[in-house]
Amino acid sequence: MGEKVTEYGVHWNFFFTLAFISIFGSLVPVDEKARRRCDDSAGLDQERQVSTICVFAISSGYEILLHRSGLQRYILEADRTDVFSANREGIMGCVGYTSLFLAGVVSISSGGGGEELTAALAGDGQEGFQRAG
Repeated sequence: MGEKVTEYGVHWNFFFTLAFISIFGSLVPVDEKARRRCDDSAGLDQERQVSTICVFAISSGYEILLHRSGLQRYILEADRTDVFSANREGIMGCVGYTSLFLAGVVSISSGGGGEELTAALAGDGQEGFQRAG
């Protein structure tokens, strides 16, 4: 039983995606060590704003590109004629995965280790993540 070709493509796999995220995620100006430099809070806020804008620009730009340029139709329906088109789902999906990774880095580096993100996911505080009993 083989893997689904429509998930990542013919040759692409999740490990290639992780490598892509590692390489290209490090090129975007998202400061993972921002929490360690709390002594310069003005500079920290400016770095956080630039990081947030970069994440928003990547994810919004990719969505616009998908819907307005025909990229979505290409990813879903094109023939597999060469190496790129044979692996288009995995290659083009890396943009979305990278923006999700960077959004997580920005939310955690904004202070407190991600409590804001956890609270937002839980709805009204931490109840959604507490153990029962």
